[in-house]
Amino acid sequence: MSKDIVTIVVPVYNAEKTILKCLDSIQAQTYLWLDIIIVDDCSTDQTSFLINNFIVKNSRFRLIQ
Repeated sequence: MSKDIVTIVVPVYNAEKTILKCLDSIQAQTYLWLDIIIVDDCSTDQTSFLINNFIVKNSRFRLIQ
């Protein structure tokens, strides 16, 4: 039986106040075959820093800047 991979794309821009809640929510999903792509559109706040710290702990998440 083949597993279907679901890709979630999360666009962000200056989302330092909400991004961790969003990523925690996605991480809490029970479906194991997720590929999560976070696209940061040149945020000027701490968004990229927060995302980078988060993805170190979870290999299913990728950041594109």
